[in-house]
Amino acid sequence: MFKFDLFLFIICSLMIAFAQNQEEIDIEDLTVPFQTGVAVYDIATDTYYRYNTEQCETRFSPASTFKIPNSLIGLQTGVLTDTTFIIEYDSIKYPIDPEDANKEPYKHWNKAQSLRSAFKLSCVWYYREVAKRIGEEEMRRYIDELGYGNKDISSGTDNFWLCGSIKISINEQIEILKKLYLNMLDGFSRETMDKVKSLMLYESTENYKLYGKTGYGNCWKDKNIGWYVGFVETKTGPKVFALNLIGSSDMLKDNFRIVLTKRILKKLGFIEY
Repeated sequence: MFKFDLFLFIICSLMIAFAQNQEEIDIEDLTVPFQTGVAVYDIATDTYYRYNTEQCETRFSPASTFKIPNSLIGLQTGVLTDTTFIIEYDSIKYPIDPEDANKEPYKHWNKAQSLRSAFKLSCVWYYREVAKRIGEEEMRRYIDELGYGNKDISSGTDNFWLCGSIKISINEQIEILKKLYLNMLDGFSRETMDKVKSLMLYESTENYKLYGKTGYGNCWKDKNIGWYVGFVETKTGPKVFALNLIGSSDMLKDNFRIVLTKRILKKLGFIEY
């Protein structure tokens, strides 16, 4: 009986400790015109901050946020030798829709790209080519190693992340990004992880360094999905974040996903700008 009571005490204590390390975020005053889910993890205090827990738990297409694991896998397998690795553009193999030819960022895609420029421009054809060169077997092995969402790449080796079969939640994004920041991803070298983190650096100020990747997909007939995921180095230590929006294409305007993430980080007292 004593052992059973002790067991219950330990379990209850752990549950209480876990609950104390979670806080709700209120972003209603930020007037967000989209269905929104967001999670922020404070590494220093081991605390999760979440808004819309149901959306944080729901899996969606990762869209271009998959360029983070795609870069990791490409570098680790040697398909990409460095962040300067060039792939020549093939307009026959990867034609650009004429309607997008003069729009940002597509108008910069129709030329040779390095890994660094392709990441910055979110160049889809470059990463489709990288995935093809990695191959289904290796891609599947590393996706399993990462524990990436539902780990389903069945819809095609070069497009499963583009509104395809693979799905991942905000919470799962956080756990992978946490391990990336801490150089704790199984199967990947410190050198590989550092290179990918260098690709992710978006903004550096006196108060913080912001690392991230956007994602966007018109995965449904009447609505779209938008992501911004990454981490920020602050005066009080690093924070990992993942933002997910569902709604109209207006989320693309003025880097809204990035702007909203920064507003949330500011509201939490993590950054100043």
